[in-house]
Amino acid sequence: MRFKPVGERNVAVGPGPLYSTASDQPNNAFGATALVSNGVGNFNNAFGHFALKANTTGLRNVGLGAGALKHNTTGSDNIALGNHAGSLPVSGVNTIRLGRQGAQLKTFIVGIRSVTVSGGAAVMGNSLGQLGVQRLSRRFKKDIAPIGAASAALLKLRPVAFRYEQADGRGQHPMQHSLIAEEVARVMPDLVVYGQDGKPATVAYQTLSRLLLNEFQIEHARHANDHDKLAALAAQTRAQAVQLTSVHESAARREQQLISMQRDLAQLRQLTQQLVATRPSSASVAIRQP
Repeated sequence: MRFKPVGERNVAVGPGPLYSTASDQPNNAFGATALVSNGVGNFNNAFGHFALKANTTGLRNVGLGAGALKHNTTGSDNIALGNHAGSLPVSGVNTIRLGRQGAQLKTFIVGIRSVTVSGGAAVMGNSLGQLGVQRLSRRFKKDIAPIGAASAALLKLRPVAFRYEQADGRGQHPMQHSLIAEEVARVMPDLVVYGQDGKPATVAYQTLSRLLLNEFQIEHARHANDHDKLAALAAQTRAQAVQLTSVHESAARREQQLISMQRDLAQLRQLTQQLVATRPSSASVAIRQP
């Protein structure tokens, strides 16, 4: 069913799809009022009731599911899969959205764990469900400054062993090792990732590793400084040992000189005693006089 012709290259199936379109470029609309407001938007594909309902000039969008991208107006190159997927953004661009916030609570993607990759970056998700990697180039940053003593608070954190209340896919509760987000929030709140309810949900372990690196560098510098002090003390001890050896050698030489002097003095005393013993007395000298 169509309310009006939609151009040679457009396909519209259902009540009201592509009702307002003025474009002859390829658009596909399947479902009641899908792409109903489209004006000059091209290369859009809407599948489902209200899919891309408000789109006017957006290009190359794909909405699969009831209400998918229904509030998008001018955004282009968006993909939304699932009922009401991507229904909140008004003019988002270059975005892929799977599912609806609060509806899908688990995600399973096969073919990931069985593949080894290298040279990549860890993927993270924020409280809004957005996935991405942290880009660490200088060109993406401002207010760059050393961490300094901020990492010292790591010593106040308490690592714990625990089991999750919810069983894993095999129905087991294996032992885990981690931190408690509420405890971390009291010590280092900037290290905590909060949920949509504003409560601590998890810990930014990628930031934790950088704080640990800072503490390691501080400790390494401290040990390097201690090593330099020990090296200087060892050099001073060696110099003192050389001086002490020189003093010992000088004392030994003086001791030998003293022994030699004592020996000479003993010989002198012996000669003196011999001279005294062989010297004629004054009386005998007087009798021999005529």
